[in-house]
Amino acid sequence: MHISEVREVLPRIMELREVPILVGHAGVGKTEIVKQIGKETGRDVRILVLSQMEPGDLIGMPARDKDRTVWLKPDWFPKSGNEILFLDEINRASDITRAAVMQLLLDRRLNDHVLPDGVWLVAAMNPDTDKYELNQIIDQAFIDRFVWLKVTNNMRDFKQYAAKLEDYDDAYIQALSKFYDIDYSVFQMDNDFKLPEITPTPRAHIRAMRIYHALSKEFPNYMEEIMAGVIGHKYSKQMLQLISEIATNPLSVDDLLEVNAKKIKKANAGERVNVVNQLISYLKANKEITSAQLDNIAKSLRMFDKEQLGPIIRESQDSKDFNAIILDCRKKSKEFSDLILYIIKDDVTGQIDITKLIK
Repeated sequence: MHISEVREVLPRIMELREVPILVGHAGVGKTEIVKQIGKETGRDVRILVLSQMEPGDLIGMPARDKDRTVWLKPDWFPKSGNEILFLDEINRASDITRAAVMQLLLDRRLNDHVLPDGVWLVAAMNPDTDKYELNQIIDQAFIDRFVWLKVTNNMRDFKQYAAKLEDYDDAYIQALSKFYDIDYSVFQMDNDFKLPEITPTPRAHIRAMRIYHALSKEFPNYMEEIMAGVIGHKYSKQMLQLISEIATNPLSVDDLLEVNAKKIKKANAGERVNVVNQLISYLKANKEITSAQLDNIAKSLRMFDKEQLGPIIRESQDSKDFNAIILDCRKKSKEFSDLILYIIKDDVTGQIDITKLIK
C-alpha cells in the first residue's frame, strides 16, 4: 500500500484495538505517518526505538519492596489513554526485548503496569532483504499478533508531502520528477519485498472478521491488502471473492423450495444455519404450506449436516406454537416427517425431548 493509503487505514485499524505493523524501507515515511496521525487525532506519540533499548529500558528496573521484588514503571510508559505507542525497528530488537513486547501485545501490560485504556499500539520494521542487518522474525506466534501492512513509496505521495514543508523548493521537486521519468532508481525503492509468511490461525480469522466487518464498506479498494496482512496473501483474495458471492446471492428459503442442489451444496455452514433460521420464520408465517412444498424442503435439508438443522429442534422445544406447526407439517408430508425423525435420531442438540415431536 502507498503511503497515502496507509495513512487512511492506519487510525481505523488502531481504533479497533488491533496492532498494525508497518513494513517498509528506511526513509519511506513510516515514522512520519504515525506522527501525522498523532497530530490529526490529538494524541501524543511515544516512539520506542527497540534496536537501541536494553531489556531493562523497556520493562523497567527491579526494586525491593519489603520482602518482595517489584518492577519500577519505565519512564516511557504512557500516562493517559490519549497516546500512540510506536514500537519502531522491531526486527532489530533482541529476542529478550521481543519477549517483553509480546507481553505488551498479549496483555497490554508490562509486569504490574497496565497500559491506560485507549492507548493505540503500532509497530514498524524494515523488510527482510539483504539491504539490512536484521533479527529475522520467523516466530508464527509473534507474527500472528499483528496486522501486517506493506508500505511503499511513489512520486505522487512524495510531491504532496514535500509541498507542505516550509523549505519546499519547487525547482528541486520538478527536477527530481523529470529525473525520475528517465531513471526511476533516483527515487523509487525496491517495492517487491515480501511480508513474512502468515499462517492463518483461528485468532487471525477472528481478527480478519472484525476488520472486514468494520472497514470493508469504508475501504473496499484496500481490503485485499489489509486482509493479506492478517490471513496471508494466499487466502485473502479467495476469501473476499467468497464473501462477495455470498453477500450478493445468499442461500434462501426459495432455494429450499426449488431444491436448488447446486447452490445448497456450494453454501458454507454459516449460510446453511442462516437459511434454517429463515425457514423457521417462513413456516410460522405460512401455515397453509402445501405437502409438495414440504417435500421439497425436506429434500433440500437432507443435503445439510445434521448439526446445521439443530435450530428447528431448539425452536420446537422453546415454542409450543412452533411445535404445533412442526407436527402439522409432519401430517402433510411423509418426507418432512422422516426428516424430523432423522434429525432427532442422534439428538443433535443434546437435550431433545422426543415426546414433544413424536406422537
